[in-house]
Amino acid sequence: MFDPTTLNPTLTYSTGKGLGFGNETLLQNHELCTKETCDLSMARYSYLPSLLGNATYLAIFAILIFPQILMGMRYGIWKYMLAMISGLVLEAIGYSGRILLYYDPFDNDAFLLNFIALTIGPAFFATAIYLCLGRVVLAYGEDVSRFRPRTYTIFFCLCDFGPLIMESAGVTIVSTSHTEKQTRIGKNIEMAGLISQVIALVLFATAATDFAIRARKAKSTWDERYQSVVKTPIFKAFLTSLGIATLTIFTRSIYRIIELSGGFTGSLFTGYEPIFMVFETFMIIIACTCLTVWHPALAFGDVWHQLNFDDGTEGPPKKMDEESGDEESQIGEKSVRVSIEEIGDAESQLGEKNVRVSMEKHGMRIQPS
Repeated sequence: MFDPTTLNPTLTYSTGKGLGFGNETLLQNHELCTKETCDLSMARYSYLPSLLGNATYLAIFAILIFPQILMGMRYGIWKYMLAMISGLVLEAIGYSGRILLYYDPFDNDAFLLNFIALTIGPAFFATAIYLCLGRVVLAYGEDVSRFRPRTYTIFFCLCDFGPLIMESAGVTIVSTSHTEKQTRIGKNIEMAGLISQVIALVLFATAATDFAIRARKAKSTWDERYQSVVKTPIFKAFLTSLGIATLTIFTRSIYRIIELSGGFTGSLFTGYEPIFMVFETFMIIIACTCLTVWHPALAFGDVWHQLNFDDGTEGPPKKMDEESGDEESQIGEKSVRVSIEEIGDAESQLGEKNVRVSMEKHGMRIQPS
């Protein structure tokens, strides 16, 4: 097996004693380091990612994209659809990177593909959750809530946007760093983003719990127009699914904070794929399944748009009655034009008849045409 220290005895590797920048040099030349020639301790992960496991996860996230597209387009829930699809695509990309690492664990591009996509992806699922709370408040009745529905949506989406920016900045710095100091700065920024995400999830859970308690105590003030919706089993299942998705994303974020606290050479980051699968993969799969199977379109139906308080960009495709109304308008215009033309023809024929009668009265012969 190739010993890279013969090239430079001062090289260090990601074995827990510090970031191996000699390893970075080797990773840029695949002829020097492959899984046949170099030990896995020199790679980003000290294990080969599971091919079957990661291919299965890739398939799950890819499959979940299709019902999100179908439901989003059918009911016109565009913002929720875009948030979910963005997260699912990133998850699929991340596990594609892990599959590539199975074939070449020293491929730095594959590592970055996996690391960046799986770090950022869950933030979009949190956004999808936050988009639902305002509609839930309106369904029960705005008087029940401590805050205006729009306030919930704007506040928590901004709370999610901040962590997303920090996480993106952190992974960008890490992916382009050439020194241990740069890597540490990037890691700290990424951790700050994850911590902010955890705080936002805690605040969201607190606000949702507060509203649930107030709604339970004030059933007499519920909006009568939507009681047939909020009392259905599917709506209650939808609320439960939001709670489960929030809890699983929260658990995943706590795990990533603990993982990164040990650094990119820590044993938790580099050495235990089963733990990664439990606290990263399974948590996000549970969240995405809940947010897809109990889609808000199934819980609200067309009432989702009656509860609209945004800029009016949400909405289903044009209904048949709207199209028929347009057709009736066109038919009406056509009828008016036809009537005018018929009147003109009738007047013309009447004029010709009068002329004919007048000529006959004066003894003038009319030649047949």
